[in-house]
Amino acid sequence: MINKGKNESSRLCFSSNRFGEKVIHAINQITFDRFESKTVFKSHFKYEIFEKDTFNVVIGTDSGLLIDYIVNSRNDDNSVYYFVEHQDVIEFLNKDVNSIERENVFLLNYEDWEDIINNSNIAQYIYKNKLRFFESLGACYDYLDIYHGIKFKAHAFLERLSFLNRVTLGSENFIIRQLQNVCENILPAMPLKGCFDGASCIILGGGPSLDDVLPWVIHNKESMVIIAVSRIAKRLQDVGLIPDIVVSVDPFDDSFDVSKEALLFPSHVILVNSYHVVSSLVSQWNGPNIYLGSRFPWGSKCNLENILSAGPTVTNSALSFALGVGFSQILFAGVDLCFSSDGYTHAKGSIEASFGPSLTADGLWVETNNGQKAETSFPLVTAKEKIEQALEEIDKPVSVINLARNGAKINGAIYQDIIDVELNGVSDSARNILSKYCSTLTSSKKYDAYKEAFQELLKVKQDLSTIVSLANECIEINAKFYLKGTINLADKLQKKQQILDNKYGYLGKLLKAYGLSYFVEFMAPDNVENWDNKKLEENGRLYYQAYINSANGLLKLINNAIKRTESRIDELNDNPKFENLLAQWENDKQYGRASFYLNNNSSALSEGILNSFKIMENKFTELLKSNDTTHFNTIKKQVSIDNLEHKVVQLFAKRDMGGLLKLNTSLSMQPGDDGSKLSLQSLINGYINVLRKELDLALSFFENTTVENHRIYALNQIVGISIGNQNYHRAVDGLKELSDFSPSFLPKLARLQYLTSDVIGAIESYNKYLTLFGEDIQVWLSLAKLFFEIQAYDSAKVACEYIISVEPANKIAYGMLKNIATLE
Repeated sequence: MINKGKNESSRLCFSSNRFGEKVIHAINQITFDRFESKTVFKSHFKYEIFEKDTFNVVIGTDSGLLIDYIVNSRNDDNSVYYFVEHQDVIEFLNKDVNSIERENVFLLNYEDWEDIINNSNIAQYIYKNKLRFFESLGACYDYLDIYHGIKFKAHAFLERLSFLNRVTLGSENFIIRQLQNVCENILPAMPLKGCFDGASCIILGGGPSLDDVLPWVIHNKESMVIIAVSRIAKRLQDVGLIPDIVVSVDPFDDSFDVSKEALLFPSHVILVNSYHVVSSLVSQWNGPNIYLGSRFPWGSKCNLENILSAGPTVTNSALSFALGVGFSQILFAGVDLCFSSDGYTHAKGSIEASFGPSLTADGLWVETNNGQKAETSFPLVTAKEKIEQALEEIDKPVSVINLARNGAKINGAIYQDIIDVELNGVSDSARNILSKYCSTLTSSKKYDAYKEAFQELLKVKQDLSTIVSLANECIEINAKFYLKGTINLADKLQKKQQILDNKYGYLGKLLKAYGLSYFVEFMAPDNVENWDNKKLEENGRLYYQAYINSANGLLKLINNAIKRTESRIDELNDNPKFENLLAQWENDKQYGRASFYLNNNSSALSEGILNSFKIMENKFTELLKSNDTTHFNTIKKQVSIDNLEHKVVQLFAKRDMGGLLKLNTSLSMQPGDDGSKLSLQSLINGYINVLRKELDLALSFFENTTVENHRIYALNQIVGISIGNQNYHRAVDGLKELSDFSPSFLPKLARLQYLTSDVIGAIESYNKYLTLFGEDIQVWLSLAKLFFEIQAYDSAKVACEYIISVEPANKIAYGMLKNIATLE
């Protein structure tokens, strides 16, 4: 039973409140003693829990009363409600699950609810930002201390699910880069398959442990192929280590910000890039590049068999490449997949490390190779799982060694100290195969690849234009069909759809991936059988409009790609149109191509053109030196303590002493000692001492908070501790201060004022609150009771009559009026 270890009064048993409602006292205690559940829920959840067309996950059921409230009060829309509860409670409630499922309300056991959610249509709601998370009152107050683990695990699960689905939603960025890179993605990685069989490589990631291994890597660099993620280029240059291969995959602009120093490596360094890598990196690479994945985002004979670009991180792609080309011994260095013990996320020399330890992680923890626990993030957890999956699927003997003692434990990779590592080495023949393959990227091969891309792009441009026309015709036919409803129109619409599905089906998946945000507009989660003709017609229109919007967006990308391809072809001409070249490089911000041209062409340029080239080279130099980047500003925000109190409160609610202590240490390592930092440290230390049950010391820390966002949380603790110490005067003062921040505290203040014999103050506080929130029946009832208890019957009568005007079936108000009538 969930109440194991608790006293006898905590056993699951029903009691009835004065309104005839069954309540499990151990879970809800006095929550529904003074007011019926409907009034309590309405006051607590307001209208948020009935937001239109939402996917709601609710922890706990409040003795089943919250389920009844949702079923009886919900809107007639597409919202769904998943209640997650202990199996013991579910069995005790004896709810008829089938009856509530008809209302799209589900009662799930917390042991297996994640699988059910995973198999639901939650993705549609996430795409529309309609996922919501609630705690029942029982879970919020958690008298039995049984819900804390569930609710924070549930919150982490939903956050991660949202992250993964938003990555899918973000496929638009991958397609954009893929089309921008068609001229750079010429050499696929697949021809190198197996060429490094028996050889050793090391994958250098950007984790904090990288610094511990670099001296050993430098000493043994001739005995292995060094594969480095692009973001550590600056660090490698600082220590004088030139890798054999640099890997980069991210499509976002900030990937260039953290990787641009890689463009300074010698021309013999090879770039292995995902098909969707940020274009500014691959287009300005100083040497050969080999791509992973597909060249074009649609089915085409131009897409050669290739090694896949695994995600979600660059380390996953580096591993995919290493396994694909046959390395038999793969070492990980700096592949921590977690933060260091003092909160650092990246190795020395990185922008992240320069700002100090991270303060805004996701609150996830993993086991490390040294048997400790370390904090990590959703992307890193996902990367770890994908690495483990890749290692599990290896079909030949491969030794995978992780050198990060403080890194996350990875199934399939053994931890080994560097002094115990025996390298297999790498043969000259294997290196020669790689070098020879890269040397095939001649001007002639580039020219043929550009021409091939040009023809492919022209074909798809024409097909997309036809799709737009077909979709417009379908919209017209669809509207006429629901107006006239003839079989002829239905057949005509079906034939048009068949053309879209068959002749242009090779673009269908692309259109839905690129234009997913358009297509989710017509994805309705409710039952189509309940739709009327108006809704059916509207949904059909949205569907074909999504085709049009997506195709038009792709057409813009295709036109830009065609123009860029023409420019690449012109670069290979003996007498190119320099003005056009310079304009294209300027438009793409690919200033480094000017240096490429000058290095590869000896023909004389006019003084004006040469000056233009020099200007572009200077822009490239400035770009590499600049620190005013998107990534720099993003990291600066991440290390800011602004809004960090939310994480602090979450850690406290989880009773996570280790997390609070670690955050406190990380915060102390941040530069500066301004008032905001000191205030936050006081809040954290207050929480730490509450968990240690050093309440007087905790109180002194809470009193030292000065920043408003910190003060609100501190005052809640000050009030609670003061009441526990029977220092009611301080508790009242605390609630007065809280009420200045938010009038929602006024009812609590009024209650305490009344209990401390300040009746006038209590009435003033209630009235002040009701002036702002006149529809709060629960507070009106409290005021009516106060008037009744002090024998101000006329005032109590006025309050009760107002309550009945709003809620005619309110039993308490009727009962009070009846009592007043007998006393008058």
